[in-house]
Amino acid sequence: MTAPIKLSLYLIRRFTIWLLVTGAAFSLLIFLGDFLDMLKLASKFNQGNLQAAYFTVLRFPFLLIDLMPFIMLFGTVFCLLSLSESRELVVVRAAGLSVWQFILPLLGFTLLMGCVVLAFLDPVGTASYQKFRQIENQLRPNTPSLDISGSGLWLREMSPSGDRILHATRIIDEKNLLLEQTNYLIYDAAGNLSKRVRAQKASIIDGEWVFERAEVHEMSGNITKRKRLQLDTASEITDLQEHFRHPNTLSVWSLPRYISAAGDTGIDTTGHRVRLYTMLTLPFMLMAMVLVAASFSLPTGRLLSSGRTIGYAILFGFLLFIFGKFVAKLSELNILPILLASLAPPMIATLLATTLLLEAEDG
Repeated sequence: MTAPIKLSLYLIRRFTIWLLVTGAAFSLLIFLGDFLDMLKLASKFNQGNLQAAYFTVLRFPFLLIDLMPFIMLFGTVFCLLSLSESRELVVVRAAGLSVWQFILPLLGFTLLMGCVVLAFLDPVGTASYQKFRQIENQLRPNTPSLDISGSGLWLREMSPSGDRILHATRIIDEKNLLLEQTNYLIYDAAGNLSKRVRAQKASIIDGEWVFERAEVHEMSGNITKRKRLQLDTASEITDLQEHFRHPNTLSVWSLPRYISAAGDTGIDTTGHRVRLYTMLTLPFMLMAMVLVAASFSLPTGRLLSSGRTIGYAILFGFLLFIFGKFVAKLSELNILPILLASLAPPMIATLLATTLLLEAEDG
């Protein structure tokens, strides 16, 4: 049996207030910390302070999502400590309600909030982060533009002498830049197509495009066949993986489609799949943080001091955060299954916190 509806709504209201307060404090820290980093980036490309602030605004939603578990952890701790110090939870316990009866409304609200984050905040955060990445690439000279579609890989090289567009049906080797079934369109400075190169395979060797079994189609209609053709590149490319769509620029709604298209092209999408599963398990991570905070903060007869409560919460949250990053890196290296690595942190935190609460509740 859950707590009475009025009590549940009251707890959720107090919980929401503390989440807003904690979120505002974290937002200020995030903005100031990232602004200092963006000042360095802006000065590197001779940009002003306003541009650095704009970079921070674009990155802010994504950074806020990344720290959402900490906001949930501290918000829950402060909420329950305030209720304990005002003796409200003592009265609730004296009325015969168990720990679970007033934790369940908070868990339900947290699950709903996690779903809202995935549905609305994540698309906004990824779109703004993608805008930041585009501006950053524009500031860097000789940076190619790359995209993946169902038809394969598209690479655009920009140069004052004329842009070049490469299309490849499949990527054989990312690290060695070996592509298959390629079309290379070369434009002049006026934007007119000057020639087209079709080849069975293409790669970059010592800063040059090397096409094997190539056909050069001139605009005059002449076709020249070459066993091996070398052309200078119009951009600096050392590793195609560096220029693919970054996982953080794709929302959970866009990731499945991109993973499917990129996988068909031959691109390693491990990082994208790790982000997809990590984001899908975010609501459960937030719920785990509520349980962790409750295990240290509730008046179960062995109430810790406020300082120790906050200290233990910081320690446990930090360890859980590091553990989550560690297992995510293991999954990116194909050492752990991605689904297991995504579920492990919230599951372990939930089991430990539930054990502590059961022990405190039942003696």
